[in-house]
Amino acid sequence: MPLSLLVLLTRRKSHCCATVTLITQKKRGKRKKLDFDLEKFHLIPVHVDTWGFLVFVNLDQDPNPLSKQLGNLPETCKNYPLEKYDVVKSRVYKPECNWKLLCENFMEWYHLSAVHPALCDFSVPDNHENLPAGENYINFRTYPLADCGGPADTDVFNFVDGINDEEKKQLAFYHIYPNVSISLYTHSAYTLIMLPDAKDPEKSTEHLTLLMPPGSRCEGDSDEVYSKKVDGLMDFVVWSMTRMLISVKKFRKVYRNEAYPGGRFAIELESTCTTTNK
Repeated sequence: MPLSLLVLLTRRKSHCCATVTLITQKKRGKRKKLDFDLEKFHLIPVHVDTWGFLVFVNLDQDPNPLSKQLGNLPETCKNYPLEKYDVVKSRVYKPECNWKLLCENFMEWYHLSAVHPALCDFSVPDNHENLPAGENYINFRTYPLADCGGPADTDVFNFVDGINDEEKKQLAFYHIYPNVSISLYTHSAYTLIMLPDAKDPEKSTEHLTLLMPPGSRCEGDSDEVYSKKVDGLMDFVVWSMTRMLISVKKFRKVYRNEAYPGGRFAIELESTCTTTNK
């Protein structure tokens, strides 16, 4: 069974817990405790492991270890102290499309110039390159980045402590099978977790989370200045997400068009999707 559930773990809330509330029923404005035996209806044990700011939950009785699922991904990201990142902003979307389409949208580059012109000024499509994929993840990056006076520029915040000179010029993208995408900036990170809708395969839920490590604030930045910078970065990511969701909704109609026979347009722009689908 593949990884079945992923949630964020932050430094401020570095433990997992579960609580059980006794079932009650409301009758004539009063609540009455029902006969509920916790020994008979206890929580089901699950396997839990962590990597960086992610918690992985697997419902299999005897799952593969997380280290096998991730392969060399932790080694690839070793210079980023992901376990120290804190959640600073988050948002939940309800896209009208299948969750797999959201995953592929993150991985392919077809839509960038048309949908994300502001992002392309900073993360230039011609500077995108695929990197070796793992068994359960794909990896590509923009190198070098092009600072353009935007809220995501490399000099807006301090560099992540520990990254090397090359990583200070790149934006790294990872998609972990099946439903988690991570973008590692030089100063921050954001994650996307795509979940299917239980009733409608053409609907889904997407969780966007912006995270930052300690020490990201530039020396001399007041609380107000730093807060505006973080808001600006989140607005930049949200703006890109909003435009993406509009385009995905339109594309949903295209791929259902019987006149389209399927197939590739430009392999270098979609090889990440091909790798994942294998």
